[in-house]
Amino acid sequence: MAKQKEFVIKRCFNTKLILVGSSLILIMTIGVLAISEVQRRNTIKTILATVNENKKTIKKIINFDTKQIKSYAHTVDYKEIKQAGTPGVREVKYSIKTRGDGLELSRNKIFDDIVLKPVEQIEIVGARLPNALTKAKSAHIFKDSKGISHRETYYDLPMKVALNSCGGGSYSVREDGAKIDKDGYVLVAANYNNYPRCSLVETSMGTGRVYDTGGFAKYHPHGFDLATDWTNSDGR
Repeated sequence: MAKQKEFVIKRCFNTKLILVGSSLILIMTIGVLAISEVQRRNTIKTILATVNENKKTIKKIINFDTKQIKSYAHTVDYKEIKQAGTPGVREVKYSIKTRGDGLELSRNKIFDDIVLKPVEQIEIVGARLPNALTKAKSAHIFKDSKGISHRETYYDLPMKVALNSCGGGSYSVREDGAKIDKDGYVLVAANYNNYPRCSLVETSMGTGRVYDTGGFAKYHPHGFDLATDWTNSDGR
């Protein structure tokens, strides 16, 4: 029997010529390749026709709010966290359909709600100016943001009647002893010619509202007499 000799003439198709004696036999594997290509295409079709459905949960952080409470018992550089805030969580769930090759076909929201409510942070911040009028000072000069100097003093009298000049209402005593109206303004006596009744004015103890006047106004036209509870300490 003659010895077979074979050599590859086209590697990409695995086509071979085999020499048997004086005869050449051509062997081609193209058919095999064609079958493999059909299988590959069918596989792709199957993948593309496949639809998968999965659930996805996304958690979103909700920032907490901060509430600041002014304290006139402390100077402006004071800050205290009375209640620490904590963030909340919003949970969103989706039903997602994807094709076999991973392409997203649809996304439907099936749940969206707050699963953990945020807790508000409460801070105490100082509001008293370093140069604020005090009982110990009795009287001092305060220069406002416009550069006007005011001689400030204090007095302690019942203020209910005076409040009627600006619509009435009630007043209370703040933690630093200042008497304030329902809007939080310090009750102030001033010269009506410069500071009309019910007008807002800048004082060393915070924004005040003019409710009253007095004999001092003749000699100190820009002076303020601040209503306090420093003399009687009776809350009135």
